[in-house]
Amino acid sequence: MRQLPVRFLGPVDDVFSVLQEADVGLLPSFFPSESLPNSVIEYLLWGLPAIVTEIGDAPQMIASAEGDAGIVIGFDGGRADVNALAEAMYTYATRADIFAEHRRRTRSAAAKFRMENMLASYSEILDMNLTDVGCLADTGATDTNGTKIKLQDLPDLRISP
Repeated sequence: MRQLPVRFLGPVDDVFSVLQEADVGLLPSFFPSESLPNSVIEYLLWGLPAIVTEIGDAPQMIASAEGDAGIVIGFDGGRADVNALAEAMYTYATRADIFAEHRRRTRSAAAKFRMENMLASYSEILDMNLTDVGCLADTGATDTNGTKIKLQDLPDLRISP
């Protein structure tokens, strides 16, 4: 088997210069609280397909309407499956068609993390008709006159990009 060039850098100060040189982003995390890893967002924004574990939202983060912009690997004994990780890396190193397709999909997978799209999503949530989801309950708060404040009495909230 041929040797593939892999460098382990450890902590770095200038992450973006490293990402410019990278071909693939790796996040073989097994940390249960890894909910929305910034590194995956950075990989996608830089156009790097990502190899991630089934932890937190990482699989949904690399998803796009066109398909995944990376490869999701499982666990083996509570840790990232090392064989699956090696196989995913080997796939990218030897299958230019899969690598190119996943790289192409990074743009659409990253779109959900662009500020204007995130603000629009938050605005949709805040604009929801709370009556439909049964959230117009007593807030427990009172105004300066001692009158109870209910959610339906609060002014409309708007977020603009």
